[in-house]
Amino acid sequence: MTSTRRRSISFCGLPLEDAQQLAEDDLDFFGSDASASSGDESGSDEARQEPAAKRLYGAGEVDSQDESSEEEDEEESDDGGAAEGDADRGYIAAKIRDFRSIGCGCSGKNHYLDIPPNSLEEMMLSLQTGTKKDKKTFIMGELSAGLRKPAPGARRRSFLYRVLGQEVCREAFQEAHYLSHHTLRTLQEFVEAGRTFPPPHKLSGRAAKHAVPVEVKRDVTAFIKNYAVSHGMPQPAAPRGARNMPPTYLPATLTVTELHKLYCDSRGDDTDAVSVSYYTFRRVWLASAADVKIMKRRTDVCDRCDKLREKMRTAKTEEGLSATTKGFEEHLQIAGEERTYYNDIISLAKDAAAEAAEENTKPAKTHLTFDFAQQIELPFHTRQVGPLYFKSRFKVQLFGICNEGAHHQRNYLFHEGQCIGEDGKKAHGPNAVVSMVDHYLSELRDLADDLHLHADNCVGQNKNRTVIAYLVWRTLTGKSSDVELSFMSVGHTRCTVDGYFGLLKKKVRNSDLDTVEQLITAVDASCQPNEAQDFSWLWREWDAFFDKFFRPIRGITKYHHFRIQNNRPGLVNMKASVNDSTEIEIQLLKENVTVAQVIEAGLPRHLQPGGISDQRRAYLAKEIRHHMPEDITPPWE
Repeated sequence: MTSTRRRSISFCGLPLEDAQQLAEDDLDFFGSDASASSGDESGSDEARQEPAAKRLYGAGEVDSQDESSEEEDEEESDDGGAAEGDADRGYIAAKIRDFRSIGCGCSGKNHYLDIPPNSLEEMMLSLQTGTKKDKKTFIMGELSAGLRKPAPGARRRSFLYRVLGQEVCREAFQEAHYLSHHTLRTLQEFVEAGRTFPPPHKLSGRAAKHAVPVEVKRDVTAFIKNYAVSHGMPQPAAPRGARNMPPTYLPATLTVTELHKLYCDSRGDDTDAVSVSYYTFRRVWLASAADVKIMKRRTDVCDRCDKLREKMRTAKTEEGLSATTKGFEEHLQIAGEERTYYNDIISLAKDAAAEAAEENTKPAKTHLTFDFAQQIELPFHTRQVGPLYFKSRFKVQLFGICNEGAHHQRNYLFHEGQCIGEDGKKAHGPNAVVSMVDHYLSELRDLADDLHLHADNCVGQNKNRTVIAYLVWRTLTGKSSDVELSFMSVGHTRCTVDGYFGLLKKKVRNSDLDTVEQLITAVDASCQPNEAQDFSWLWREWDAFFDKFFRPIRGITKYHHFRIQNNRPGLVNMKASVNDSTEIEIQLLKENVTVAQVIEAGLPRHLQPGGISDQRRAYLAKEIRHHMPEDITPPWE
């Protein structure tokens, strides 16, 4: 029998709820986010108990009609929680892709593959934007067409489920129509009784006795929205996997209880005001102002956003407030445009990979995101003894390169004795970054001619002359055709690689690790796309090698997009933002340097790891060794 379990958005092949406990230092991704999706940002445990569909599809605006009631709200969430207002076409498309990739739960067949995705998207969009009555009428019409004659001796009549003319299972029918099992069974009973239209709700035209008055909903919503305007920090875009509702974060020092008290105090001595309990206040907040959230204690925020928000709060003149507000809005707009561009490039890379898999060819586009994660210290135990927190344990660096089109991330692991410098020094320098990126690209079989890379805005690691020169060198030597390197706005750099880091850290936190080998095993077991790469590559002196051929880029920090093409040797096109109409073109090759000379130079010389000093080795043997099992050889020996 087909399962009727509700399906949620997944990440790395895992259900959303299994990916929510991501590393606090690395990601706010699924809710971003998600998230998309990291749970209710308000910090309220009760908020996580809201119906899943309501959290996924968002809450509707406050109903201004007197006939709104709590029962109708609950029935709406049972029907799939389709939010009122503008539907998010991109979200529906992502949901359909999730259906097609995971399946409907039937053994041996995925009924979603029989439905044309574009037609299904239009149908789901119409259901989401239409009224509840129209939606139920449409579904009852489909059920009436599929009503079968009762079998001999059967008590009930069965139904043949169809979506856009294609026969599907019950779960596929429910997902495509935002239906719960309870609501589907209710509509089936109406159809069996010979009804053509759904009966009116028993409370239609009047409010329930225990319903929250409309004026209270308006008052509470207006208070929360106004408080968010004064004290909140709006984000440029919605978290990945969530509806198109950019959140506004309130300070982490605030609680729901404190905000409710402020609301009650704001009522003053108004004897005519309706008393609003804490639970009613919280329920109205979740239903009508879901985009306003309380920031988590470790949520990354943009430093510039924080400073601009503080300037707006302390502005003494209208001119100063207006100028700061304009600058803040421009900053959020640019960050939002960069995030949209990043998501669009990922979609193109995924589509190219899917087409290449069907045609058994090389993809037309490859998109990679690379970044460092927080270092991991060994030994690490689930039952960590107190003294270890005050000691400098053996450090292992983690560098990830995510291929979004292939749904794969390679995680480079190297400990402090394998870094370019002694005792872990120069672990994050340009020579280290370029060496690992070059190793990955050299081993990537399905590398497209059109290569796009994304990284954060860190000047020391990624945004420097060595990384840019390396990409130019790749085009000159014929290793790549077209290369583009993009950097996200500072403070708004959450990306896919951080999501896989989060799943990796979740596995590490629940493991006992004493050696690098055990850490590699944990990385491989964290999720299917994560792959550990132990130290087997070569460090190279890329910076000194490129100094012979390429000149530095002046003012590199103000540019965020760099484009290089092999049919224009040595030229680099740069612009400050993705929608910047002004593009700067510079020649990176020095005078009297030819392409042939660059090719003939081959590769830079090798750099030997710096190793571990005797002083550091003695410290580890004295302070750390006795915290590890005696039968295990320490990684520094």
